[in-house]
Amino acid sequence: MTKAQSPQPKPNLLEDRFDEIRGEFNLTNYWIYLNAADQMIPGNYWLEAVRDFYSFQEFGRMEDIPVQDVATHPFLTTAYYEAIEASARIINADPAEVTLAYRPMQVCNLVVNDLLEWHPGDNAVFTDLQYPSFPHVLCGVRDRHGVELRCVKNVNGDIPMEALAKAIDDRTKLVV
Repeated sequence: MTKAQSPQPKPNLLEDRFDEIRGEFNLTNYWIYLNAADQMIPGNYWLEAVRDFYSFQEFGRMEDIPVQDVATHPFLTTAYYEAIEASARIINADPAEVTLAYRPMQVCNLVVNDLLEWHPGDNAVFTDLQYPSFPHVLCGVRDRHGVELRCVKNVNGDIPMEALAKAIDDRTKLVV
């Protein structure tokens, strides 16, 4: 294959737009915020949608929403789907493969206990740097279904990719 025919690398949407994305979170101008797995600071797009919602409320009662409920409001519903589409682009996924969830443990329980069918001999690979409560959920499937748990240890705060790859095999059902 000639240089002219070589495939162009896919753009890294996160790296290419890092400053723009970071600019969506005004509080990062004042904080170094490392707790995004627990509670995230609001983005400008979300704050604008909330402002639109309350401006809409000033016009009068919305008959289909008896209480102010951001989950079903037309402005915030649009922001929800826009966030899913943007997230899908960032991680190179189809929007149908992305959801927005409020809590990490909600997602963990959904995936581990509801979306996967476990069998004895299956295994789950995780690291010692993931969200602290995830291993407790994994212990539940280990105890109920005979699933092997494989923990890949960090080295100076990094997960060695070769160690992660070595832990994964044909019986790996989940990598956390």
